[in-house]
Amino acid sequence: NLLLQHCPCIVSTVFQIVGLGNFDFPHTRHSIGMTVVDHLARLLDMTWLKNRSVEGMVSQTTVSSADGVDELELVLLKSRLPMNVNGRSVRKAVETFGIADADVYLVHDELDKVLGKWSMKEGGSARGHNGVKSVIEHLNTSAIPRLRFGIDRPTSKSAIARYVLQKFTEDERTVLQSGAIQNAIRTLLKHIETNAVVKFPKELLNERMAANRSKS
Repeated sequence: NLLLQHCPCIVSTVFQIVGLGNFDFPHTRHSIGMTVVDHLARLLDMTWLKNRSVEGMVSQTTVSSADGVDELELVLLKSRLPMNVNGRSVRKAVETFGIADADVYLVHDELDKVLGKWSMKEGGSARGHNGVKSVIEHLNTSAIPRLRFGIDRPTSKSAIARYVLQKFTEDERTVLQSGAIQNAIRTLLKHIETNAVVKFPKELLNERMAANRSKS
């Protein structure tokens, strides 16, 4: 696999991508961050391994740049801790893999966005998201880039706690499988490209995305 082939280049940067969620409640609205990183792992043929030292599931790979000169190491993380304390896993992973705080990305659910819509946020407050709040507290910085993935907001404020822990309906899954997750991943990788000042192979951002979409 040319994309994942190791070469005698120096890996200049290690990026950590954290899918926020409740590990014990997979495929729910609140765990869409984990769903997104699962899709990314499949896209890159990555394997998840339980890592006790970081209290989470970890998947690693190295991606060669388009010109073959540079490499980026990607470390994906799904904490096995509850959402409101998963910052502990993120901190441990940062220390274990030697990742700069500035190179940590979060992927999480966003109530104030329509289902299937997404955007990058460069940092700022947690805006009530306990998972983001925990990461900010453990890294001692709010300057954490985030991919916010919309899950819609229920009509009743009192229904939020139950709503976020429910699995997506069949109609909602259709929206997610129509390309929303793949396109959100493309946005995330483009942002990493900019920060790392390298270019991912077009095959990764185009052909492999399309192939992965057809299997979802």
